[in-house]
Amino acid sequence: MQESKEAVKRAEAKNFAGGGSIPSVSTVPEPTPIQETTQQKVARQRKNRIEETEKGWEKIQAAMFDLAWMQSPKTQSQSALWKALFTDDTPKEKQQLIKKANTHLNEPVREGEIVVIPTAEPRNTKEKEALSALQEEAKAASTELSKLSDEVLTTVNRHFEVLDHFANESLKQLEADGLPSDYYAYASLGVGVASATVQQHLQNINNVLLEINDLYAAQVAMASKTGGVNYGVFVAQRAELFKKLDGSFAGLSKRSIRLPLYTQVKRNLKLSTKSVIHNADEILESGFVKSLGKRIANVSIGASAAKGVYP
Repeated sequence: MQESKEAVKRAEAKNFAGGGSIPSVSTVPEPTPIQETTQQKVARQRKNRIEETEKGWEKIQAAMFDLAWMQSPKTQSQSALWKALFTDDTPKEKQQLIKKANTHLNEPVREGEIVVIPTAEPRNTKEKEALSALQEEAKAASTELSKLSDEVLTTVNRHFEVLDHFANESLKQLEADGLPSDYYAYASLGVGVASATVQQHLQNINNVLLEINDLYAAQVAMASKTGGVNYGVFVAQRAELFKKLDGSFAGLSKRSIRLPLYTQVKRNLKLSTKSVIHNADEILESGFVKSLGKRIANVSIGASAAKGVYP
């Protein structure tokens, strides 16, 4: 028995030795947690509070009624318009709300058509009236733009401010006798800053044409006295006047209206960052382009009539 006990001890010693068949198990120490300073903790908590507050505010704003609009930058299908406007983050119910507010759009949507962008369903009389008024403007524009050929449509959009200025001047002349039945009436004639800018460019063009006429008259008078024209001086002066004329014409082709963007609606609805959104007040109240939809309609009617008269 004693020999057996000693044999067991020798076997145990051999098995647990360094070269034995049972490997030794080493314990991996747990990583020491990073200690956060008081300043870091305060900053982290403050950041979390701000993020939670912003999320809550976005939910509140998304539920509130707000109204904006944009113009289609080109002629395109409705599906292409919505694809460019919405993102993957735009809620499906908001997408349906906006589509429902734009039953006036043509298919395809024509360049310059007004797209109505509400953030929620209107809840009271004031909100309902604002939405209805904006849709009325948008429908007027879409109705008349749909009648234009592609060529005339391009002209209307490219030179809208100039054409609108002349349309307003014509409406002033017709105001006393009553507007034609196919024209749209609106309360305030003129487009404010844009109208004044166009008028200034037209006045500049008129002044330069008078200067050119005076230059020719002066040269003719000089030739009758001296028997010839100083072509060097005449050509140089005429070139300067033509340069001034080119500048005034170039000014007419530039958009003088710079409508402010309405980033709040874009942010609340998660719309495309490339979309150009404006506040509805720019059309409905005291904005830059009051009654824009009816202005587009009148310009379209005038351009269409002119196309029929002048090939």
